Amino acid sequence: MRQTHVSNLDAEILTSTEAFRRAAALHDTGRFEEAEALLRDAIARDPDNAELRNARGVMFAAMGQHLDALWCYRDAIAKNPASPGSWTNLGNTLTHLRHLRSAVACHQRALRLAPGDDGLLYHNLGTSLAEALRHQEAIAAFTQACEAESDRHLARWDRARSYLYLGNYRQGFADYEIRCSTGQLPPRPLPGLPWSGQPYAGRRLVLLVERGSVTLSGRLAIWRWPRRLAANSSSSASRSWCRFSKG
Repeated sequence: MRQTHVSNLDAEILTSTEAFRRAAALHDTGRFEEAEALLRDAIARDPDNAELRNARGVMFAAMGQHLDALWCYRDAIAKNPASPGSWTNLGNTLTHLRHLRSAVACHQRALRLAPGDDGLLYHNLGTSLAEALRHQEAIAAFTQACEAESDRHLARWDRARSYLYLGNYRQGFADYEIRCSTGQLPPRPLPGLPWSGQPYAGRRLVLLVERGSVTLSGRLAIWRWPRRLAANSSSSASRSWCRFSKG
């Protein structure tokens, strides 16, 4: 005879608040399927709870099930149309689904509903604008995100990419340095000292790949650097791309 085991989690009847907190803890440990199942049961007991429906959408999004997430967010908004969190989450999912105009509109609605400046909401808006290739507007949104929350470093990273897309290398590379603080560029021992564009007569520049593999177009771009640098040793560049040592 096959024996089955019922976990304490399954046996408990949780209040909506308890279910939300338990699901958040499961999310933080990457147990998205368990969190979604817990929220599904909680919604069955409390079908008018918009917060539970929004949280269930977050779990689906974490699992890459963006259509399921979309319907959860829509249901949450139907229950509470004044929730900025549900609107911005819907915008994020629409961005994944490439419905970019609608995504931008959702983020703008979230900002209108928010009680004050919220760095996350501006950041999400900027991401959707950048995906829609509306980079000048994206830069404005990322800037507002940074002004609202000075430690929102990933907004600076995203702003850097929009600056670089538009060819604004001076501001783009300045923002791009934030990757050294966010962990996107893991520390590693490197020869010599960072180069920031100063003359380097009598020394050598060492060009290094930061991470991952380099495509053919990337290699061709890198190989253009030595000739340009030899022609003008005072050229400016992102300091972490190049280092110099005594030669």
